[in-house]
Amino acid sequence: MQFNLEAIVRTTGFTLPQSLQDEERPPIHKIYSALVNDENRNALIITDVLHAIIENRSPVVLTERRQHLTDLADRLSSYIKNIFVFQGGMGTKKVSVAQRKVSEYPR
Repeated sequence: MQFNLEAIVRTTGFTLPQSLQDEERPPIHKIYSALVNDENRNALIITDVLHAIIENRSPVVLTERRQHLTDLADRLSSYIKNIFVFQGGMGTKKVSVAQRKVSEYPR
């Protein structure tokens, strides 16, 4: 099986909250938190994933934050039956189970 990989840059209109803009060097964890909690950005992610599914594609969503992963997976599970979640710290056994589920998924 051959995969066609494509990364699409998506302009979201995200801007830092004023409190972070006022800081000379806002801490990166606060910037990440603002990104993760931006509802407009998250809605665009959900919409893009759903459009990819409608087009019979298999989107991959990458995020650095575990809570962001959980939130997106929870929101998508209302629309998508099979969601496969991989995250750091899963352990070998859980990774193996998740990989098996992916491999058993009909193509």
